[in-house]
Amino acid sequence: MRRIGHLIVILAVVGSGFGGLLTITPEQVSAYTPHDPIFIDGDDDFATQAASEGWPGDGTEGNPYIIEGYEIDTASANGIEINSTRVHFIIRDSRIFNITAEYNLFDGIFLQNVTNGKITNCTIENNSFGISAYLSSRNTIINNTILNNYEGISLSASNNNNITTNKLYSNSYGGIYLSNSVDENITGNIMIKNGIFIWGSSLETWNSHNIDLSNTVNGKPVYYWKNQIGESILSDPGQIILANCSSVKIENQNISYSTVGILIGFSSNNKIINNNVSENWCGIYLYSSHNNNITNNTAYANNYGIQLDFSHRNIIEDNNLIENGYGIRLNSDSNENNIVDNLAYLSICGIFLSGSNNNNITRNEIHSSDRNGIELHFSRQNNVIANNVSHTNRAAISTLCSYNNIITDNAVSNNDMGLYIDSSKENRIISNTISNNDSGIYLYLASNNNITDNNCSSNTHAGIKIWTSYTNHITNNNVYNNNIGIDLHGSHTNTFTYNTILSNKYCGLNIGYSDRNIFHHNNINNQNQLYQYDSSNTWDDGFGEGNYWSDYNGVDKDGDGVGDTDLPHQGVDYYPLTDRREDKEESSVPWILLLIWLVVLTIIIILILLIRKRKPTKTPPESESQINLPIQPKF
Repeated sequence: MRRIGHLIVILAVVGSGFGGLLTITPEQVSAYTPHDPIFIDGDDDFATQAASEGWPGDGTEGNPYIIEGYEIDTASANGIEINSTRVHFIIRDSRIFNITAEYNLFDGIFLQNVTNGKITNCTIENNSFGISAYLSSRNTIINNTILNNYEGISLSASNNNNITTNKLYSNSYGGIYLSNSVDENITGNIMIKNGIFIWGSSLETWNSHNIDLSNTVNGKPVYYWKNQIGESILSDPGQIILANCSSVKIENQNISYSTVGILIGFSSNNKIINNNVSENWCGIYLYSSHNNNITNNTAYANNYGIQLDFSHRNIIEDNNLIENGYGIRLNSDSNENNIVDNLAYLSICGIFLSGSNNNNITRNEIHSSDRNGIELHFSRQNNVIANNVSHTNRAAISTLCSYNNIITDNAVSNNDMGLYIDSSKENRIISNTISNNDSGIYLYLASNNNITDNNCSSNTHAGIKIWTSYTNHITNNNVYNNNIGIDLHGSHTNTFTYNTILSNKYCGLNIGYSDRNIFHHNNINNQNQLYQYDSSNTWDDGFGEGNYWSDYNGVDKDGDGVGDTDLPHQGVDYYPLTDRREDKEESSVPWILLLIWLVVLTIIIILILLIRKRKPTKTPPESESQINLPIQPKF
C-alpha cells in the first residue's frame, strides 16, 4: 500500500494546470428589465400571458412566443416555470438568479411536460437547478452561461433534447445531469469545475445518448464510450464515461474538478488502475456494474472517493483515499464486493455501506475520520475483518439496523467509540482489540448479538457499554484497565459468561435499571467489584456455580470449588467460585468425556451384535417319521 506522503505532491501537480481556465467569466447582456417570477400552466395560459405581457409571437414554429430581456430573482419561486405546453417558445437574453435568499431552493428555469421550447443566451446563476426539465422532449438549450447552481442543466425522465454550446461553471453537483433520460444530444459544451453525470435504472438511459468529444471539462475532452469491448483510454480526458462496456482499461489518468472523474454504468470486467481523481463530486462511480477491478488509484478531496450503486462482485483494492467526504461508499444493494487493503485518511467516513450485503471489508487502514471509520447501515451478512481503525471522532466501526454481520480481528484505538452497535441484531463481534477509546464496545437498542473473545482495555469510560439492549451474549472477553469494565443500563435478558473483568478503575460492573440478566463463570478482580442499583439479576448458571470474585474470603467446606460461607457475596452471588475459570471450555470437559464414553459404548454394542450375527446356528433335527424308516412297498 502506498503512503500518504507521496500523494500530495502528485495531486498538487494535477491541479496546477487549471488556473487560466478557472478565471473565465460568463457573458452578460448589458441591461435587463426587472420582472417577477413567471408561471405558465398550459398553452391557453401561455397565450393569455403573452397578450398581457406584450410578448411577441403566436406559438407556432415559424412565429414562437419570445420571452426576453428580463432579470428575475429566484429567492421566492422558480424564475420561469412552464407546465404542460406544446406551443413553440424562446426564452432568451435574460438573467435569472438568486440574489436575496440565503439558500438556493428554487430553479432558474423549470420545464415540466414541455416540448418545442428553446432557451438561449441566458445567464442563470446561484439557483437550485439552473435549467431543469422533467418529462420534456424536443427542447433546445443553447449558448447559455450557467454557473454556481447546485446543478447546471438537469434532464429527468426526458428525451430527444439538444444541449449545445453552453458554458457551465462551478455547478456543485453537475454541469449536465441526465436522470432516467434517453436519446439526449450533448455537444460543444464547455464545462469548468463540473462535468456530466448520468443516472438511470435501465441500460438505454446510459447508452442511448450522443455525447461527443466536442464537450470539454477543464479544457479536456469528455470521453463517452458506449457498447465498447476491449481497448484502453490512452489520451488525457477531462472526464471518462463508460456505458455498456467490458474489458476496457482506464489507467494512469489524472482527472480533477469534474462532476465524476470516472463514471461507469452497466459495464463489467473493466480495470481502473493507477488513476488520480481529485476535487470531484465523486472520483470513481459505478452503477449496475459488476466484476470490475478498481486498484491502486488515488482519490483526493472528492465528496465521494469511490461509490457503487447496485454493483456486485467488484474488487476495490489498494487505493489511497485522502480527505474525501466518504472514502468508499456502497449503496443500494451493492453486494459481494471485496474492499481490501485500502487506506482511507481524513474522511468524514472511511468506508460506508447502505443496504448492501455479503461484502468483505478486510485489512483496510482507516484513520482520522470525522465521523465513523467503517459504517454499516441496513446491511446484512458482511464480513469486517482485520481492519485497523483509529482517531475517528465517533466510532471506529458502527452498525445501524444491520444484521448477521461478522466483525472480527479488527484493531480499534483512540476513537470516541470503538464499536457502536445501534438498533442491530444477530451480529458476531469476535476477537477484536479495542483500546484507548471513550467506550470500547457500545450496544444501544441492540439484541441477540454475540460479543466474544474481545480485548477491551484502557478505554476512558467503559470497556463494554450496553444501554437499552436485550438478549445479547457477552462471553470470554478480557475487559481491563478501563474506568468501568462493563456498564449495563436499562438492559434486560443479556448473558455474561467467562469474561475476565480486571483492574478497572471505578468499578468492574456498573448495573442500573437492568433486570433478568445472567452472570456466571466471570472472573472479577477490581478494587470496586460491583455497583448495582434498581436491578434484579441472576448470578449463577442454575447448576450451582456463580462467578469468581477476587475479594471473596469465604470457605469452601465440601471442596467443590464453590464457596459455602459469607453468602451472598457482594449481596448477589450465592455460589461464588473459589478459583478462576479461564474460559468457558473448562466447563465442557465433562461433556466431552461423556460424549467419548457414549461413542465407545456404541462401538462395543455394534461389535457384539456383529459377533452374534456371525456365530453358526444348530440345524433343527429331522422328524421321527423321517429317521430310519423302511420304504413301504406299494400295492
